[in-house]
Amino acid sequence: MIEFRHVYFHYGTEDDHHTSELNDINLRIEDGELI
Repeated sequence: MIEFRHVYFHYGTEDDHHTSELNDINLRIEDGELI
């Protein structure tokens, strides 16, 4: 669950490269729920 929070924090930042793959998947899943 911690990774989901990182997605939002890293999304749109320079650190996004770290979890660009995870962010992509998590953002799509959480896109309709949290956002």
